[in-house]
Amino acid sequence: MDAAGPRPDQPTAYQEAPPAVRRLRIGVMALGVLLALYAASNVLTVDYRARTRAYLEARGGAEHADALVPKTAAERSADDRDLKQRVDDLERDLAALVQQVAALQGKPNPNPNPDPNPNPNPNPNPNPIPNP
Repeated sequence: MDAAGPRPDQPTAYQEAPPAVRRLRIGVMALGVLLALYAASNVLTVDYRARTRAYLEARGGAEHADALVPKTAAERSADDRDLKQRVDDLERDLAALVQQVAALQGKPNPNPNPDPNPNPNPNPNPNPIPNP
């Protein structure tokens, strides 16, 4: 192979495409990139969840919206925290009621020093999702 390219009588492994085919190939690739960017922007910016809820409410299916539209991860974790807090409050109320019943019946207190923090979770971080 010379510095000027292959000799005319020497076959090449990869033939160059004509300029029109190269322009078409570049155009198709550019169109594919633009289409991918458009799809990514739609996925990242459009709130399909709110649109679905609004559609269901407009069609009279607001009562079924909670069952059909899933909650976000933040809403699920907030619900879990609320549920854990309610369970902790109920456990504290139950311990107080047991003490009051024991006092009314004249029996000795079955648990004279209740734990002020009945939560057995050693992790003080309320966010269960680790930071990357």
